[in-house]
Amino acid sequence: MTRIITLMNEKNHYLEKFYSLNEKELKNFLVGSFENIEAFYNSREKILEIIKYIDAQTDQEQIRLAQEPVISDDKIEIRRALLVKDQ
Repeated sequence: MTRIITLMNEKNHYLEKFYSLNEKELKNFLVGSFENIEAFYNSREKILEIIKYIDAQTDQEQIRLAQEPVISDDKIEIRRALLVKDQ
């Protein structure tokens, strides 16, 4: 279960990077600055690829652990990670 929590926290990290990248570039777009658009799209794509990979790893780990009971502390950590993701 520790692996799933680690993966969830990694995903949250990349979601935050994705959000920050978008926020920064939207400010540039609003003032008519489009010089970084290619780098922006490339960065977004790389982050999305990483998130997709993390999701696949999480799915594999869930399948592997499907029959194991979840410890109470792990449930708390999972809920925290989900709250961060939702924010």
